[in-house]
Amino acid sequence: MLFGKISNILATPEALNDVLLIDVRTKEEFKSFHIADSLNVPITTENGYNADFLNELEALNVDKNKKIAVICKSGARSSAAAKLLDKNGYKDVVNLKGGVERLAKEYNYKFIKE
Repeated sequence: MLFGKISNILATPEALNDVLLIDVRTKEEFKSFHIADSLNVPITTENGYNADFLNELEALNVDKNKKIAVICKSGARSSAAAKLLDKNGYKDVVNLKGGVERLAKEYNYKFIKE
């Protein structure tokens, strides 16, 4: 079985263009602030790994051939999620290193706050 290629790039405002953005932070983190048009599919829960991660993503009808960027707080959870997506047939996965923390600190990024 051939896997796609995971790109690891720094989280920048430009990296958010022309991708389907999956935010893998917890629902609570996402509610506090998030990037416009991102989808929240947590890779972890309060009890650890979210065993339903792939099912939740599939329920959203995410095209496995579409370019997907994965983001979290700093890059650790998104890296794990990117590897999982790659192993499950997603063809073009980007891990955004530095996560939302980098966007906030380096770019004073304007997030959506609920």
